[in-house]
Amino acid sequence: DGVGDALVLSFAAPAGTDFSGGSQATIHGLSCEVQGSRDLEAFAEAVVEITPALVPAGWPTEAPDGWQYHSFRLDDPAGVQEAGFLRLSFDEEPSQ
Repeated sequence: DGVGDALVLSFAAPAGTDFSGGSQATIHGLSCEVQGSRDLEAFAEAVVEITPALVPAGWPTEAPDGWQYHSFRLDDPAGVQEAGFLRLSFDEEPSQ
């Protein structure tokens, strides 16, 4: 899976949520973004989606009806990640 000892953030989102290779998606009027940091000062580190999503131990193997799993990690192709932090944020999309 190419994850090794990396920190992974897994979560369920409404079915149809599509991050399209990025770290941000919009669904049902909400903007959802996964952000990464090395120091908790700035969340500007690149993150990548792991496909297929990793399902944590104790979670149902399949997401409930109407939901799908997503997993992200910091983008660290050299595998030298010493410390890292991930967060998931939601914002309401402005009305058109």
